[in-house]
Amino acid sequence: MQANKNINNLFNGFEKEFGKGDWNGIESRVLDNNRKFIQNKSKFKIGVFTGLAACLALGLIHFNTSTFNSPKQVERAEQNTPKVSPVVENKQLSETNENELIAEKPSKMEIDVPIEKSAKSSNSFQSKKLEPVIRKESQVPVNETVSPDLPKFVLHKTTYCVGEKPSFISDYAASRDLSVKWNNEIMTIEQFKQMKLSSAGTIELKVLENDKVIQEHIVVCQSPEVGINYKKNYNIDNPYVQFNAMKVAENTNYDWYVDGEPIATADKFEYTFASKGIYKIKMVVRSSSGCMDSSFKTVRILRGYNLMATTVYNPEVGKWLPLGLKKEGLAFKLRIIDQEGHTIFTSNNAKDEWDGSISENNHVVNGDLFYWVAQVTDSNGKINEYGNSLLINSKLE
Repeated sequence: MQANKNINNLFNGFEKEFGKGDWNGIESRVLDNNRKFIQNKSKFKIGVFTGLAACLALGLIHFNTSTFNSPKQVERAEQNTPKVSPVVENKQLSETNENELIAEKPSKMEIDVPIEKSAKSSNSFQSKKLEPVIRKESQVPVNETVSPDLPKFVLHKTTYCVGEKPSFISDYAASRDLSVKWNNEIMTIEQFKQMKLSSAGTIELKVLENDKVIQEHIVVCQSPEVGINYKKNYNIDNPYVQFNAMKVAENTNYDWYVDGEPIATADKFEYTFASKGIYKIKMVVRSSSGCMDSSFKTVRILRGYNLMATTVYNPEVGKWLPLGLKKEGLAFKLRIIDQEGHTIFTSNNAKDEWDGSISENNHVVNGDLFYWVAQVTDSNGKINEYGNSLLINSKLE
């Protein structure tokens, strides 16, 4: 250890310090070497690319010389080359060809056409740019339609039936400012919408906006006139009640009901009641415009018809048949039934009456009780059924 210290003391002051400038010199020399290396490398690449380009150029020259050297080869090349003629506008084109040109709409394009320069340079080609003729479609201006403003109030129809509500539409935004004057009465749109037409006649309707009249309409309310007349006829041969409408109008339909049952469809009809009682008559009228109304009438029948048949029969006096079935031309079917439910007699002819016999050798006896049922077809084709009991009384004169 002491020896090292002695040596260091001897050489102290003889070693030169390594300063900052020394480092800068070393760095500059290293950078110069790098630049020289990169430059040499670039020159090498340029030389390589130049050599390759020269080789390619020599190859192309050799190919052109060998291919187009002889006249036959030039002629063959010209034959194989597609000839493209420039597009010339023909004024006599048909309408179909013009439409095809317009539909295709070709864009500008370049067409290479081989052209001989001279005899000396027959193996070279020149590129010529041609622009085809383009026809432009005529632009026809489109007429734009502007929809007008919608009305604030539209009345669907001006003819109504009594009992209907007015049919209309109104602008919701303007409804607050709208009102109507109907039969000298001013009301809001909502009130007018809920109103029912109660009387027939012609009424003036005015539509107001902020109390100013903007529309006027004449509204017709229709109602068919209805009313029922009737007349009783108690003829023993043909008892009936005749009903008719009080006022008859053309192109009007009528429907008649007796206690809710449909009976007739004309403006008048005849009806025979089977038994006494109180009956409700209803007539419904429909006008040509579709308006409908009805009328009711109550009729009291004091004597029931029931074919005017007797309830007691004496076989010793004569034959039996309800008088109502003896009307000429009346279609009917009569059955007489015993208490066990067996039919002992039938007839559909007014001249074929029952003589009281049960079978060929058996006859009724005093006190026997039977039932009869008759089905009668009226002039309208409707079948009415009648019936009652029949008591045998030999003491009856």
